[in-house]
Amino acid sequence: MSDGSKRAVIKEFEPLVPTLNLSEIPTVKNLLPDVIKRYLMEASLKVCVLVVDGKTVKDAYENLPQQKEQYRELLETAATRVGN
Repeated sequence: MSDGSKRAVIKEFEPLVPTLNLSEIPTVKNLLPDVIKRYLMEASLKVCVLVVDGKTVKDAYENLPQQKEQYRELLETAATRVGN
C-alpha cells in the first residue's frame, strides 16, 4: 500500500477516533494475507480495516487461484473474528 493510500484511510477514520475510542495513531502495516489472517486469529479486535489494492485482488481472482483463496479466507476470518 502506498503512503498516500495509508494517509487516505487514516484521514477517513479520524472523525471516528473519539466515538469508537480508537488510537489516534493507528497501526498501519503492509502484510501478506496469510500473515494478516494469523494475526486476526490470535488478536481480539473491536475494529479492523483491511485495505487491499484493487489491481492485486483482480489479478488474484483472474490468474492466481491460490492467492484468490487466501483473500477469500482472510475476508471470512475478518468477518467472523473482528468485533466478537
